[in-house]
Amino acid sequence: MKVIVSQYGRAFVAIMIAGIILMAMGGIRSGVELAKLYHGSNAVFTETDAFLKFRSREGITASYLTDCPIVAKEKVVIANHFAGKNSLGETVQLNLIYVESDSGQTIGPQEGITGQWVEIENPGVYTFYFEGTDANGNICEIHIAVPVQSQLPQEAAISRRPTEECI
Repeated sequence: MKVIVSQYGRAFVAIMIAGIILMAMGGIRSGVELAKLYHGSNAVFTETDAFLKFRSREGITASYLTDCPIVAKEKVVIANHFAGKNSLGETVQLNLIYVESDSGQTIGPQEGITGQWVEIENPGVYTFYFEGTDANGNICEIHIAVPVQSQLPQEAAISRRPTEECI
C-alpha cells in the first residue's frame, strides 16, 4: 500500500487540484450546472422541419353544422349537428361527454341506433363538451357554445320540411 501511495499519490493530488481549478474557471459548482452545458443539444431537434411541422399542428377541431339548427324539445342526433376534424383534415368521430346550460345544468347523452343524441328542454345557449382521439392517439376535449332555438309553432314546423341530414 505504501508503494502505491508513494508512486501515484502525487499524480492523484495533481489531478484533484487541476479539476478544482477547471471547475473554478468554468463556473461549474455542481452537477446541475454541468447539465446546463448540455442544454443546447436539444436545439438540434427543435430546428428540424419535421419537428416544427409536428409542433405547429393543432389538435382536433369541432364545428357546428348550421344547416341543421338545434330546436328545443326535439331529439338532437349529435352526428347530424357536429363534425370533427384532426390537424390533417381527416374526419374524426366526436363523443359527446355532456351538455351544459348557462345556468350550470348538465345533460348527459343517450345512445341509440343513430348514435349519440340529447333532448334539450328549454331554448338558450348550451355548451357541448366533446372528446375525440386524433391519429396519434392523443385525446382532446373540445367545447362549443351553441344557441338552441325555441320550438316552432305547429304551422311553421309543417312548412319547415327538414332535410334528412337534420333528422
